[in-house]
Amino acid sequence: MSKRTLAGSKLSEEVQKDLVTWMNYSKTDSTWSNYRTVERLIDTCQEERRTTFEWPMTTDNTLLFTHWLIKDRKLKASTVNNYLAGLRQAHITRGLEPPQLRTTLVNQVIKGRANQETVNTTDSKAGRAAMTVHLMRRLKQKICQSNLEKTDKLLVWTVATTAFFGAFRIHEILGKHEATFDPHHTLLMQDVSLTGQDGGRTLSIRLKCPKERRAGRPTVVDILETGGPLCPIRAYNRWATRNEGQDDMPLFRWKDGTPLTGRKFNYILKDMLGDLANTPRGKISTHSFRSAVPTILAELGHSEKDIKAVGRWSSRAFTAYMKGSRTQRLMMARRVAGAI
Repeated sequence: MSKRTLAGSKLSEEVQKDLVTWMNYSKTDSTWSNYRTVERLIDTCQEERRTTFEWPMTTDNTLLFTHWLIKDRKLKASTVNNYLAGLRQAHITRGLEPPQLRTTLVNQVIKGRANQETVNTTDSKAGRAAMTVHLMRRLKQKICQSNLEKTDKLLVWTVATTAFFGAFRIHEILGKHEATFDPHHTLLMQDVSLTGQDGGRTLSIRLKCPKERRAGRPTVVDILETGGPLCPIRAYNRWATRNEGQDDMPLFRWKDGTPLTGRKFNYILKDMLGDLANTPRGKISTHSFRSAVPTILAELGHSEKDIKAVGRWSSRAFTAYMKGSRTQRLMMARRVAGAI
């Protein structure tokens, strides 16, 4: 948001400045980034279709933009929906009251596109598969056999076990860039603490802006000691004893100090698993860690409430999970670690 948003306002410059600052905090950085992408797409669409959109946009403008996104950009219905939200914000940023963008016609087009995607889905285009205990063991073996330096091997395995048992979205624990990082969103060394005695240790990870918390409030995720070859606490402790750095630096970094990114970790994952990264259920990627534990818990017969809580798909369920007895949570984690 900029001063343009309040163009024409009779408010003082100081008041406008404060208002714009607060409005900028109404969305996360990733959401604003998405909205900026929409601005660029609008310009590209006008250029390629040799037209000029009216502001506020008419229904014809919106339908043309939607058609271009689907036909020329080959985007899915869900992505088009996101960009329409960005189109609404583009009006607000210009100081305009957004018109009714999602008319009956626009909604029918998007719904039809979604139905078409379902019809065209085939086994050859399988989606993401959940990480399994078997693949975790295979990954550990490949890491040990790799040419990585010892500390970097421990790093990769620690990230894998942390993502697995924490059901994390990969960019909740890894940054997006090697050269720069945002301390307000990146997981730093000071955001992690290891407490407890051997056999009952807990790794607490403070997420600053988890997706499920719309207001951007921090969430603390506890990872419990499970024992055995997949134990996340054992992995973290072995790596942490060799890791040096400052509290205000990204947590997961290579030995040379460069942050490990989600993209790099995804490359390593697919490289080490090879053909195993493509399963009958779909492809294995960093997102596969997100659904790993919930999938295993479902197969073990746990309740939907437990599954949603572990995956943090519901803030209320997550709160209930956190308030549950530690013994129950530890039992669930150990059952996952020993699942076959």
